[in-house]
Amino acid sequence: MFDRFRALQPKQLVAAIGGLLLFGFGLNQAVSGLSYQSWWDTREALGNGEELSEDDMRAAIAGLGGGLSALNPAMVHDDIGSFYVILAGKLDAGEQIAALEAARAAFATSVALAPGNPFPWMRLAVARFERDPSDPLAADALKLSLLTGTYRQEALVTRFHLGMRLWDRLDAQTQDAVIHQGRTAWTRRGLRNDIIRYWIGAPQPARLAFFNAFPEDEVPELDTWVRRYLDRAKKART
Repeated sequence: MFDRFRALQPKQLVAAIGGLLLFGFGLNQAVSGLSYQSWWDTREALGNGEELSEDDMRAAIAGLGGGLSALNPAMVHDDIGSFYVILAGKLDAGEQIAALEAARAAFATSVALAPGNPFPWMRLAVARFERDPSDPLAADALKLSLLTGTYRQEALVTRFHLGMRLWDRLDAQTQDAVIHQGRTAWTRRGLRNDIIRYWIGAPQPARLAFFNAFPEDEVPELDTWVRRYLDRAKKART
């Protein structure tokens, strides 16, 4: 879905923006009109994993930017940022940076309006990382996402993935929280392949820290899942 965006980031992180779009905010009152319907249709489509065109994304951004004043302002900016991240995956390399910068600015506004919501902090961390993998504030945003909502099942895999990639820039407390995200996700069998994929691709210190978090009696099961995952990946390449 985001093949043209690979030069800047792993597509799974950006895909998580669409998959998590319906989490984090609720409407503070009912809204009517074509602009609202277009925005809501876009939101639902992305939440369901549907493919939308560049024109669809630009129209959704324009609709929100036009001022749907009856909506929660923090949610509006969060959605604008999410839409810009997804739009960036549909643009040529020369245009991607501007879209990611617009996303970063929108998420920053959202967290300023709703600092206790972990989802905009998570998306801000993703946007900062994708805009510039060396941005030190990406780690800070991830930390605040974890502090404001550690036990959010919908965010476990994305925060584990990003935490693995930012490992050497995280303090010890945040590293422990990232490991906790992975261990909690591991208890959901449907998430295990994602956890293995992001664990295998992590830097060696992060891989070792996650492995050491498993009690000795759980290591054989971990080994079995890793072997199955690697076997499937090998067959997919042939």
